[in-house]
Amino acid sequence: MIGTGPMGWSVIRNRHPDAIGTPSADRELVYNNVIADLREVNLQVNQAIQPRPDPRGLGDTWDISPAEGDCNDYAVTKRLELMQRGYPASCLLLAEVVEPAPSTEHHLVLVVPTERGRFVLDNLRSNIVKLERTGYTPYRIQCANDFDSWDFTVSV
Repeated sequence: MIGTGPMGWSVIRNRHPDAIGTPSADRELVYNNVIADLREVNLQVNQAIQPRPDPRGLGDTWDISPAEGDCNDYAVTKRLELMQRGYPASCLLLAEVVEPAPSTEHHLVLVVPTERGRFVLDNLRSNIVKLERTGYTPYRIQCANDFDSWDFTVSV
């Protein structure tokens, strides 16, 4: 089922149009060509933004490169950083996931599809892992051909 994304996506879309990108035919990247950049960006952004939980959850305003932020801010900052390095926006998909019990909180991550699987850049971990190894349950993920549409049928 295809639906809309979190409210924060609409807000950032209006506040930072440069952070949106343009859908392209690209659907996956070559792992060996991207893994070093993914690791570097994940680590740099995780170190640059100090964690600050937001009581509003995914409905808050998403910010690019704030001094303090929550998962939304980390994910959109990483997405823009990789776009600025030349990676196609269609291969940098935001995904809302559910953390494992007992938390079951909704959490935003960046997913990068490669020929070896979908890899996650996450503010809660320093390493890059495949989506199915995160322990998260996917809730919805951006569609590569229309960033305003989100797929609710995504699985690990």
